[in-house]
Amino acid sequence: MKAAVLEEFGKPLVIKEVELPQLLDDEVTIEVKACGLCLTDIHIQEGRVPSVTLPLIPGHEFSGVVIAKGSKVNEVQIGWRVTVFVDVVCGDCRYCALGETSRCMSMKRIGFERSGGMAEYVNIPAKNVQRISEDVSFEKAAVIPDAVASMYRGLKTMGQVGVGTELAIVGVGGLGIQG
Repeated sequence: MKAAVLEEFGKPLVIKEVELPQLLDDEVTIEVKACGLCLTDIHIQEGRVPSVTLPLIPGHEFSGVVIAKGSKVNEVQIGWRVTVFVDVVCGDCRYCALGETSRCMSMKRIGFERSGGMAEYVNIPAKNVQRISEDVSFEKAAVIPDAVASMYRGLKTMGQVGVGTELAIVGVGGLGIQG
């Protein structure tokens, strides 16, 4: 398959043929239909994210179609249009139990510590996909779990912003515009 590969920090991505890793029992294969480019991807390329090792296929904001599934996957079906949650977590630790999955010590992020969506195909845990409606474009769905969900959680859960709350969002960038 073709993929954009970061082979050296500070250098452009290289488009090349790579092997799709073997599909694990709890994973699905996504045919990528859209992949966003986030400022974090630029930080990764510049070598500013210490957990990243090379080579890496970046891309943590993507969506596509499930084309294969592992033997233990029952809840996801081939043909589903999906978007992808970036954090692959253990689900068993204290933080996961509290819903603070971003603090899981076992977390491996798609497009950071494991291959991401800047490829024709990617294998990811089935628990990391969310089915999307036919009415939602792949381009819009690609940014929902990262840019949109981050802002939603920040405003609604952490900031307790509700109906009638007045606020100002200063420095409207890629995330701020989603608020």
